[in-house]
Amino acid sequence: MIVDPCNGPVVPYAASQGGYVTRFKRTIKLHQVAANNNGYLVWFPDYHNMHLEGEGGNCLYFESANSADSPYNLSSHPLGTGTTGGQFTADPVYSWADSATCQDARTLAACIRLRYSGKLADAEGTIAAIREISATQFFNGSGAFNSPCSIDQLMTFAPEVERFNPEGIEIRYRPHDDTSVPRTSGKSSNTTTDRCFQLGVTGTVATSMPSGDVAGGEKRGIAIAWTGLNTGATSDVWVDFVKVVEWRPNTSSGMVETAPVTAVDSNTFGRALERLDHFIPSWQTATSAFPSALTQARDLIMAGNTAHNQRAGKKRDSFLMSAYRGTAAAFNSPVARTAMEVAPLLLGL
Repeated sequence: MIVDPCNGPVVPYAASQGGYVTRFKRTIKLHQVAANNNGYLVWFPDYHNMHLEGEGGNCLYFESANSADSPYNLSSHPLGTGTTGGQFTADPVYSWADSATCQDARTLAACIRLRYSGKLADAEGTIAAIREISATQFFNGSGAFNSPCSIDQLMTFAPEVERFNPEGIEIRYRPHDDTSVPRTSGKSSNTTTDRCFQLGVTGTVATSMPSGDVAGGEKRGIAIAWTGLNTGATSDVWVDFVKVVEWRPNTSSGMVETAPVTAVDSNTFGRALERLDHFIPSWQTATSAFPSALTQARDLIMAGNTAHNQRAGKKRDSFLMSAYRGTAAAFNSPVARTAMEVAPLLLGL
């Protein structure tokens, strides 16, 4: 689930306080103005905020014709409230977290999936995936308080910059046991403590970063930045926000509580991430083909395990290994073959 939030099994991780595990998705379109061919998107998945002035926000996208630009954050132009200040968009879980059914939710897995629906000839530009950035690093990116980083600065912050890939790219969130805690939507009618950013009000006050339940340096996010997109690709770039949460129902919902689950050593974020970091150091970024290949490989291996258990005697191990080799050989792409090799090690993730 952590390595494939879009398709992996939804299961509770770490010390579950009891709740229902559900996957949510929201899609937006980028690069709708041809001249604005540079930009970035920053998301802090531990929060479930909305995007209106005076409310909380945790997902910002900013586009500009100049990659050296930073979004404004002034009382006249608060961050995330207009074109010059970028735009906050609602978290995929916001509506549910703000409903009368949901008491609160904690994030288990999340990813940003950028996909392209245009012509191959128009697939130009460069793209960078940022695996982890704190709210403080982003918000004070230009070296001054409340001064978000520029597009170029975020591109430089990324460990790798690649050519725009028409097959798409995913950047997956790295969950942490200390910050993956139950949170509300952060709406003013609910509570203001569960906000990543406090959106400003145009003409009155700039956007700020409340300390809330954790300091800004502990608010961790993921980001994608891009430069030089082709004008012919206008309105052909899409972004999916996918998040898996464990949410608890309100007593007024008529739903029955679920039993809490005690965390065992092998079922914590730390243990899961340790295995991922060891076997797939670059697991947080990949083309969109890799997670689906990994899921397919996992399903085939689990089917092989079933067949393995149905056999008796010494032939079981030789049969299973033969099945693995045969299945791996059937995959034609290097991505799928790699997924086939690592899937046996990640059956529980």
